[in-house]
Amino acid sequence: MSIKSSIRLMAVLLLMIAGSAPQAASQDLEIFKRGHFEIYHNNRSMANKLSWKAEYHYKRILNHLGIKGFQPWESGNKCPIYIYETKSDYMQATGAPEWSQGLAEFKNLKFSSYENADKLPENTLPHEMTHMFLFLFMEKNPVPLWLNEGMAQFEEEDKKTNYRRKRFAKSLLSTSSFIPLDQLLSLTRVPEDNVELFYAQSASVVDHLINDNLRANYGRFLTGVKNGKSAEDALKESYQWKYKNGVADLEKRWLEFVRKKY
Repeated sequence: MSIKSSIRLMAVLLLMIAGSAPQAASQDLEIFKRGHFEIYHNNRSMANKLSWKAEYHYKRILNHLGIKGFQPWESGNKCPIYIYETKSDYMQATGAPEWSQGLAEFKNLKFSSYENADKLPENTLPHEMTHMFLFLFMEKNPVPLWLNEGMAQFEEEDKKTNYRRKRFAKSLLSTSSFIPLDQLLSLTRVPEDNVELFYAQSASVVDHLINDNLRANYGRFLTGVKNGKSAEDALKESYQWKYKNGVADLEKRWLEFVRKKY
């Protein structure tokens, strides 16, 4: 899948997960439970493998978030994952369009896909799980667009996808065609003329915040945003000396990070 097609898929998925899809049709799906998830399926072997992958992503995303005490689905409730046998079954049950490969619903906090969906375990599943985690943590507060999409892209595990995204992000620096961070962090809609740029750059900013600093700093930053602080104030409070000038320092250090690490 190309970067553009992947971005198009995720951009429209963001619109879909904000609402609620039709109730899943009853297809006598079996239930496979493991850890924090219950998988509704017609393929036990796949359900078993996907359950391990879901648990892996669960721990990995929580580790990246760095938020002390935040552990969704620990009280006995499990996150439902519906895996339909065919794409047609999936579309009929969820109302998803033909091009869709996965659908997360915030209202019911469940994820749906189908057995042959492209890069389901390594890309689509962790991407949508990240949206769910941020939604749950922020509670009723909106998740900033760059953060929501940037972290979801960052959690995708496919090496080719990440390689292409990093190469694209680094190419922006040679022509100084990146979006200034004070603008990126204030966007409420994906810019139609810079869709690929928005996603690649947002993911690289999240990469820098998570991997070029202590995880606890990122957790405090997210908590600050949750409590209504601007990105500027949350950066100054959470990272202190490193971003004492807020977004201006973030942009400077992010550019250095991309040049050295990408």
